[in-house]
Amino acid sequence: MRFRIHIVLVSILLMATSLEAQVTVRGKVSSKANSRGLSGVEVMLDPVGEVTQTDREGRFSFGKVMPGTYRLKASSPTFSSLSTVVEVNGEDLSVDFTVDSLVYALGPVEITMRAVLRPGCAPWMGWAFMLPKKPNYAA
Repeated sequence: MRFRIHIVLVSILLMATSLEAQVTVRGKVSSKANSRGLSGVEVMLDPVGEVTQTDREGRFSFGKVMPGTYRLKASSPTFSSLSTVVEVNGEDLSVDFTVDSLVYALGPVEITMRAVLRPGCAPWMGWAFMLPKKPNYAA
């Protein structure tokens, strides 16, 4: 009987300790160009593999994170990917990312085209379209 009481007490203490140790890791991903929050950026918490996306203001959050060392990685097709190693202790943690744009403005683009006239083409149409050949029923 005494042994069962000890097991129950130890189990309760372990559960209470693990519940207290879980913290929230949150942060914001913003653009280096204008410091605005970026929506839709994928943020991953490794080695857990938990993934979330930023909201309209660029904020993200991971709840119930156990103490330990993690890598936070922010990635998006239109912005540079960044990662950082964080140490999670018994307190909530805030991590902010500032990323560069991968989209660059192009200068003027010139498109040139050359029409090639071949026998059977109709040059008065502006383009070199092939006229259909008459079927040969003699064969």
